[in-house]
This record gives sequence, structure tokens and C-alpha cells, in this order.
Amino acid sequence: HLLTAVEKKIADYLLHHQQNVVGMSISELAENAQVAKSAIVRCCKSLGFEGYTQLKLALAADHSKNKQLNYTPYIYPDDSPATIMEKVFSSNVKALHDTAAGLDHSVIQEVLTQLEQARQIYLYGIGTSASMVTELQYRLMQLGYTAFAFTDPGNMMVSTMNIDHRDVAFGISYSGRTIATTQTMELARAAGAKTICITNYPGSPITK
Repeated sequence: HLLTAVEKKIADYLLHHQQNVVGMSISELAENAQVAKSAIVRCCKSLGFEGYTQLKLALAADHSKNKQLNYTPYIYPDDSPATIMEKVFSSNVKALHDTAAGLDHSVIQEVLTQLEQARQIYLYGIGTSASMVTELQYRLMQLGYTAFAFTDPGNMMVSTMNIDHRDVAFGISYSGRTIATTQTMELARAAGAKTICITNYPGSPITK
């Protein structure tokens, strides 16, 4: 879901004042962020919460987790190299924890089953996802699977001419909106292949 300009303003305020917002009423937040209360309610809905109370509970839980992981979301100009390194490491640790918390284990089991049964595995991704695709191909080949990595839009499209119901098409796109990857996955699905994707946005085009 894409946030409106006002919702982005609210979300930005939440990110920068996470600890303080937990103790604010919706009226106080509206005044401090210089937006209408109704805009805050809409923003909560857009972010996947039933209302402001649920949003505050999530912020409180996230803040507690950040303290446990020693996570600070921002790097400042006067930070020392050692401090920057510590923040980068803690950010990656938090990303792993957040990913683990959001995984559906039944889906993971289904993915593993599809990969195990596949005749061939076609891996797709461009840009920053390209390195992940080639790394995944290497790991799958080490395990004895037949896997092909495609990181060029033209080659991605052509590869779907050889794919069928015995194969798996695996797309990686952080945004879920990479046009070449999404279109290739559509072609693979139309050809009968099983389709799997990794993305940070469950409601994005690639998941559809």
C-alpha cells in the first residue's frame, strides 16, 4: 500500500519520535506532527493497524526489542567509525529477528517441498537482487539441484520459453515492483511452473 504525502509525514514523525509517541494521545500526536487526527487514523489503517492504540502497542514492543538488540536506527555525521560499525551490525541483527518473527513456517515447508520436487529451478532478480539470485543458485547447486540464475531482463524473458509444470520459478524483489522480474514470473506461471518469491512487501505486484 502506498502512503499519501500526509501519511508519509506521520510515518516519518513516528520513526523519529518512536519512544515519545508511545505516551502521546492521538490529539497530542496530531498537534506535534501538525496533521489532523483523521489523517492519523487513516495512516494507522494504511500501516495495517486497526487503530491508534494498536499502533502504539506495536511501537512500544518494537522499542523494547530495539533496546534488547542495542539497535539505533540512525547514523549521524559525528558518529565514529566504531559507532557506525556497531550500528550497522545491530541493524542486520534486528533485520534477522524481524524476518524470523514474520515468517509463516507452513509456507516455508511448502516452498521446500516445491524446490525438492522441481525438475529445474529458475531464479530471477535484477539490480540489488542479482547477487542474491547468483548466491542462491550456487547454494542450490551445492545441494545437487539443477538451478539457473537470470539477472538480465532479456534472458529472463527468454528462459520462460523452456519452463513447464515440472519446474519452479523463483523471483527475488525487495520492493516487489521490479517490472522485469514480475513480468517474467507472470510468464513462468502462465507456462505452468510453480512460482515462489521473496519480497519485503506482501501486497506487492510480484506476490499477486
